[in-house]
Amino acid sequence: MPWGGAVLRSVLAAREPHLFKPGTFEAVAALIGCVLFVSLTRSDCVAQTTAAWITIAAVFIIRIASITFGVETKALRDFEEEWKERLEKRD
Repeated sequence: MPWGGAVLRSVLAAREPHLFKPGTFEAVAALIGCVLFVSLTRSDCVAQTTAAWITIAAVFIIRIASITFGVETKALRDFEEEWKERLEKRD
C-alpha cells in the first residue's frame, strides 16, 4: 500500500489515517525496513540492489510474523481510553 497516498486520502476525507491507529506492525515494519536499507547502503557491505532485496524480505517476514503470531502495536497510555471510546462508537 502506498502510505503517502493512503495518508493523504484519509486527511482529505477528514478521517484518521490507518497508519496512526494501533494494530498490526505496518508502520513499524516500514520504519525497520528504512533503517535496515540505509544501514546496508551506508556501510558499503552490499550493493544497493542487494540491500533493497534484503530489506523487502525483512519487511515481508516482519509483517507475516506479526500477523501469524498476533503481535500488534498498542495505543499510548494517555490515549487508550479515547481509542476504546472510538472503537465502541464504530461498532
